[in-house]
Amino acid sequence: MNNIKQITYENKPSENNIFVADGDLLDLFEKDEINIFAHGCNCLNKMGNGIAKTIKSKYPQMYAADTKMHNKCGTKKLGDLSYFVFNKTKPKIGFNLYSQFNYWYDKEKKKEPFDADALVSAMEKMHKLITEFNTEGKVIKLGFPRIGSGLAGGNQDEIQEMIYDEFKSDKLIHVYIIDFVETK
Repeated sequence: MNNIKQITYENKPSENNIFVADGDLLDLFEKDEINIFAHGCNCLNKMGNGIAKTIKSKYPQMYAADTKMHNKCGTKKLGDLSYFVFNKTKPKIGFNLYSQFNYWYDKEKKKEPFDADALVSAMEKMHKLITEFNTEGKVIKLGFPRIGSGLAGGNQDEIQEMIYDEFKSDKLIHVYIIDFVETK
């Protein structure tokens, strides 16, 4: 991770645990620089573009978790999540956060696919699960890509603040929002 910068907001106290950094999220996960990663997913069981496509290829277990959730809930999973535990003792986990129903711009409604309420709901559920998994009270390093603000069309600054609001008071979860920089 490079260029690590702490995020703060006036009138929003925090445990100083939210950062933005440059890097490759999945490379950082492989190198154990982060324990957990989360990315935005659509509800149509497609992981065909952006970081989701790379995750599907590199970690087929993540796509299998998405498929299992799709078979259970169909398209009614907006605001929910699926995940795969790579290693329970570290913990080492990947989360699919259902933060968009589809993956295309709705011309009729003039709406991007990103759904802010869905992301908040999925993050709340993820936060609860991470706390349950963290039985030893270790500091967890959670990494996000620029979730929802790439292909999904969400506002990067607003999404960053949503992440901040969810995790600002948790001393045991250090959040890294990763601006993609290709590693060599």
